[in-house]
Amino acid sequence: MAEIRIAVAAPLTGQFAPLGEAAAAGAREVAEGLKTVGGETLVVEVYDDGCDAAKAEALANQLVGRGVKLVVGHLCSGAASAAAQVYADHDIVAISPGAISAKFTDERAGPTIFRLAPRADAQGTFLGRWLADTHRGDDVAFLSDGSGYGQGLADAALAAFREAGGAPSLIETFETGARNYSGLAARLAADGAEVVLIGAYHGDVAQIGYDLGAIGPLPLIVGGDALMLDDFPSVGSAVAARSVFSAPEGLIGADEGHETYRDRAAAAIEVYAAAVAAAGSTDGAAVAAAIAAGRPETVLGEIRFDAKGDSNRPGYALYTWKDGRIVPQP
Repeated sequence: MAEIRIAVAAPLTGQFAPLGEAAAAGAREVAEGLKTVGGETLVVEVYDDGCDAAKAEALANQLVGRGVKLVVGHLCSGAASAAAQVYADHDIVAISPGAISAKFTDERAGPTIFRLAPRADAQGTFLGRWLADTHRGDDVAFLSDGSGYGQGLADAALAAFREAGGAPSLIETFETGARNYSGLAARLAADGAEVVLIGAYHGDVAQIGYDLGAIGPLPLIVGGDALMLDDFPSVGSAVAARSVFSAPEGLIGADEGHETYRDRAAAAIEVYAAAVAAAGSTDGAAVAAAIAAGRPETVLGEIRFDAKGDSNRPGYALYTWKDGRIVPQP
């Protein structure tokens, strides 16, 4: 029997490995349940992109040679953007469960590229408006690690904050991966920052919070969905307890960070399978057109995509950590 080769391209090493493993598990589960689509066997292969743009682009070229029909990936925005043009050039359908950078679809590589993750600018805008509504009278600082994820989040939040009448007390970009941020913490303390929005991944957020707490009262830390990783409390328990973060609506408890990626990967295969059935073909262009026109039911509910390849998935809500669990922000 002919095969439909599906690649899950995700980080399987490094700090984001749990998310890659969750995506792989979701993809495998659905493929094993469906078994065949259009008389062809679904075969899932899992590849490590290390959340690295160069590695992702090289992997994309390898997947072309492997005859892959669907890529469930990449999870990280930089990796997804680097690989997207390769897939588009070869009419390979790629559905990202995790790329949230606005540029991923604003500068879409081609009509075979889609995402199920919400856009970062929507996340940042949501946070900026919330800060303006609830902390207008406080000293609010905005930090970014300069990455596609962190900068996009901080820029959108800052723009929305200003548009709503907020005035930031400090704006700064820092270098990611430092062993300590004592200098940055000292500047924030001198500024009198009461709320600090940090556009960065959870390890840096935890370290900045730790260094802030070492010199005085810990301000409220505000971040994006990177803070929903379940090892965030373990690397910064005091910081997690003083954090508020945005994440997709509907999270209610323990392993939601992982389950979100598991479900999006599962839904990606369900979307693809429905499109293959509708198109009566595995031709990439035909399947992409069917995806764009379809409204399949998935583990996430009904999915549809706009002209950019963005999905209709729900937006963002606020959460915090309590006793090692994610709970809605009161």
